[in-house]
Amino acid sequence: MILLTSCEGPVSGRVSAKRTILEVPADIRVIGSESRLNEQATTSWKSQEITLDSKNALKAIHFSDERHGWIGGVSATLYKTDDAGANWQSITLDVPREMDVQHIFFVNEHTGWIVLQRPRDVTVEPPRQPTFLLMRTKDGGRTWQAQYQNSNVAVTQLIFSDEKNGWLTGIAYQMPVFNSYFILRTKDQGDHWEDISGELKRVASNDASNINEGIMGITSSASDSATVISSDLNLFSTSDQGQSWQRIGSLQSTYGTTNVIRRVGSGERGRLWNIGGSNSAHSGTRGVFFIQQDDRSWMKQVLGDVFFHDAVSLSQNRFLAAGLVAKLKELQGTYRATNESVVLSSIDGGKNWAVVYHNSHITTIDCIYKVNDSLAWAAGEAGLVLKLEDRH
Repeated sequence: MILLTSCEGPVSGRVSAKRTILEVPADIRVIGSESRLNEQATTSWKSQEITLDSKNALKAIHFSDERHGWIGGVSATLYKTDDAGANWQSITLDVPREMDVQHIFFVNEHTGWIVLQRPRDVTVEPPRQPTFLLMRTKDGGRTWQAQYQNSNVAVTQLIFSDEKNGWLTGIAYQMPVFNSYFILRTKDQGDHWEDISGELKRVASNDASNINEGIMGITSSASDSATVISSDLNLFSTSDQGQSWQRIGSLQSTYGTTNVIRRVGSGERGRLWNIGGSNSAHSGTRGVFFIQQDDRSWMKQVLGDVFFHDAVSLSQNRFLAAGLVAKLKELQGTYRATNESVVLSSIDGGKNWAVVYHNSHITTIDCIYKVNDSLAWAAGEAGLVLKLEDRH
């Protein structure tokens, strides 16, 4: 089970870079380094706040072009814009209200998919398993067709490499305690979805009967190739549409905290990256950012008291990331940790970060989407939507 708990104290001052070689399987070398958050640094990114009527927490965002965008969240919340975010129209979905819109992907202004998720509930016995529903529209959201449903999978990512070829990844919860890989593939714009989990599980487990892992994300730049990362930070790639898989290596250190990956992508020259966070009782919560250096080495950047929920890559090794920062606040003579939402910018591949947006009244920004190198959108709790523009 993956948990995100309260953080330690606030980020303080300058952090000197410390580099060390982490102990990982010999096939990949991971170079560790501490990142720095400069809360006083200037940035060319400017933010504009928009609050939607529903005030629900927002979990997913996607734009097919500069004018056409979609935002979704808890209680089946879904909004669309046809005028670059000047106005947002609420879309009513004929689904149970306990399902949340967790993922959105549109290949053009008319055709797109949403993943509705009923979260796993571990407070009941036996734990209620997650349920997801994949739906497609071909008329800009006027009508929706259910394409796939599963009662024990938590979806982690949905992407399309072009208008026909798509991938969906997740964690399959198997009773009583084991988790397993889940991956779907479509070659015909979702008319048919094929479960291709079996071969990946075979390669990952060397034919063992159980895998206590899930797939945390996927990136694909061509119709036949993709790379996935597991919850234990194992990397696998395919070049034949998921029919066979090859293990690339592992990014998990022998010592230290477990890293939770929240987003996977590829940047300049096809370099892979992933972002998320880590937690332990000893070290508190830390943001973690992995970026590929070459075929056999990766850089792991760690940023204190930050948890990254989502990120996008820009040109020239730049990144925008959304999430939370922990602050230690005094209340009636005692100190308590609180979370505050942030959007951060890095111009050097995650070594240093500047604050683009900070809101002490909202605990987190959950999703961010890049329209182009100078325009992005983000969304978070209480119906908050952010338009982010680079005005350099």
